[in-house]
Amino acid sequence: MPNNIKLLKWSELFSRSLPTDKSVAILTEGDVTAQDRTDVIEALNLDQTSIKPGFKDVSSNYTATYADTYILACGESNITITLPPAGGVGGSTKIGGVIYIKSDCANTVSIVAASGDSLYDSTIDLNQGDAVQLVSDGSAEWLIFAQYIAPV
Repeated sequence: MPNNIKLLKWSELFSRSLPTDKSVAILTEGDVTAQDRTDVIEALNLDQTSIKPGFKDVSSNYTATYADTYILACGESNITITLPPAGGVGGSTKIGGVIYIKSDCANTVSIVAASGDSLYDSTIDLNQGDAVQLVSDGSAEWLIFAQYIAPV
């Protein structure tokens, strides 16, 4: 069972400092038992690795995975990032899988969906400074939840 889940009563929120060890704090109404902690972890389907955001620095064509939460892309030429299957890997549904991608150089970063999936306009092109937040619907589509277009 992961140690980085902290259950805190609302009254404890201001009476003590929040964890600084990359823990997740979940607020509750009453006293917390060991069973409460286990129930929360099982309900959220968390394990030790699933709550650590993954950062990937990409400089060439790349196929993203669900471990890649944040992708910073910059290639010496235009590059393409292929998203992981929107329905998850190996049949496991990943509803709400989120990937943030930012272009950090003058070359174009194109984002495409995995074979069989759909993505708005089938390709998203990012220029320097542009960023996009994509969310999986758990089936076969990646949705744009937020997009930033850098000023020219």
